[in-house]
Amino acid sequence: MAPAQIWRDVGMADKLVSKTNEGNLVRVRLPLAPHIFGGSKTCGHNSPCEFDSHLRHKMINLLVIATIIIIILYFFSSHASPIPYFPTNKEDLPMIVTALRLANNQVVIDLGAGDGAVVFAAASEAQNNRLTTQFVAVDINIVLVAFMLLRRHFHPNKAHITILHGDMFLLHYKKIIGPKKALFYIYIAPWFTKQVHDMVKELNMPSKILSYFYEIEGGTYVKKTNGVHNLFEYTVTKR
Repeated sequence: MAPAQIWRDVGMADKLVSKTNEGNLVRVRLPLAPHIFGGSKTCGHNSPCEFDSHLRHKMINLLVIATIIIIILYFFSSHASPIPYFPTNKEDLPMIVTALRLANNQVVIDLGAGDGAVVFAAASEAQNNRLTTQFVAVDINIVLVAFMLLRRHFHPNKAHITILHGDMFLLHYKKIIGPKKALFYIYIAPWFTKQVHDMVKELNMPSKILSYFYEIEGGTYVKKTNGVHNLFEYTVTKR
């Protein structure tokens, strides 16, 4: 038998027609354009062709890895947020939650909340003490906001947690705070701390600011708590 001659059957994109010297026609199925994936095909007489998916699996794995890398880079991208994302040191969480002095009739607002570590830890503490403290987490990075929304969904105290996506300097805090007492927690780049302090002063309502790691430029803290990183407390009075 001479080597087979193979050509595409018109109108049958997923089939091949093989013609031998004897004039016999053998139809076998093949995946559409398998060469796109770099796979190989092996066909036997009157048997379906098999597509080697090994390389395709490699490509899928590379795509997943690339997606993860892009997401990680997005966390630190200035396009996602002008404030780099650095999570709070877990060893300092108990110190921070204690410094919040959680109480009823209080709103704790975490500006640049990141992954929400402080908000969720504090919300758990409030629930354990049967407090009605409200928690608001603000971030401009949509990926981090999505992550916090997912965490909130499974948090037992989710009724008292609000996640907001937006620019921290453009929100209407008086509406968010209402008649409650406000405490702002920040762990942001030092060049934004003074801007936050000035913004809170403009609200013209008694408030407190807790700044983790960095002192507020031009401000005078009333208390400093030492941890792995320091925590600075500021009081803002009504004019």
